[in-house]
Amino acid sequence: MPTRKRRPPRRGGIRLEDPNLVDDLQNMDRVAILLYGPGSMAALLLDLDGSYGFESWEEAQATWEANKELLLSLVTEDPRRTDFRLLPGQRPWAWWSFEAELPRDKLEDMQRFTPHRFQEWQLRWLKKYGQLRDGEEEAVQRVKAKIKAAEWKPPRRPAAKMKILKFPLPEDEK
Repeated sequence: MPTRKRRPPRRGGIRLEDPNLVDDLQNMDRVAILLYGPGSMAALLLDLDGSYGFESWEEAQATWEANKELLLSLVTEDPRRTDFRLLPGQRPWAWWSFEAELPRDKLEDMQRFTPHRFQEWQLRWLKKYGQLRDGEEEAVQRVKAKIKAAEWKPPRRPAAKMKILKFPLPEDEK
């Protein structure tokens, strides 16, 4: 199994840059992990020891604290975007880890934090605990309308009447 070079964890966390503006693989990996958690490709590749690419859980938390404004600002109303973005009514995986303090088994459930998918459970939780930002609920409705409009539905056609054809059987099969 490959090993990573160990370094002492940074007390203030690792300073991250906007991954949409800076082309740095380590930066992108860390942002992906803090946004999407164990479901992100970066976490799947880097999870050699359960720390998801950070030296420790504490370093991940310190990095979240140092970069939460940046990570919370990566929001888009375009559900087709596949870059480092979250939809309104969603929060980064790190927010659920360190702010909402979800139990670890829920944090490790990859289906809960699927990138680029609207997660209804997150919106319900945020509403229940008054964590939606100003205008966020309206933005959620706009995104849902875009998602619904983009869904492909086959055209409705009246049921076709099938015509059963009868072929004459050869003499030996009668």
